[in-house]
Amino acid sequence: GDPDQRITAGWQHVSPGYFDASGITLVRGRDFTEQERLHSAHVSILSDSLARRLFGASDPIGQHIQAGGGDAWHEVVGVAE
Repeated sequence: GDPDQRITAGWQHVSPGYFDASGITLVRGRDFTEQERLHSAHVSILSDSLARRLFGASDPIGQHIQAGGGDAWHEVVGVAE
């Protein structure tokens, strides 16, 4: 796609249980699993505001995004408050 049309958002790697420990509610989908962490799975949890910006009223769970400047596509598995 056109680089001028890309959405830039901060992202970070977190472990399973991070959201619960931080008091952040998942409003859709699920947390990361230990199996995904061990196998470097390409899955992401988006903030609610980013999910709305990217997907509007559509359900973001199961959608795919590119993250981190790499070529890998990440499956959206959750949306955080």
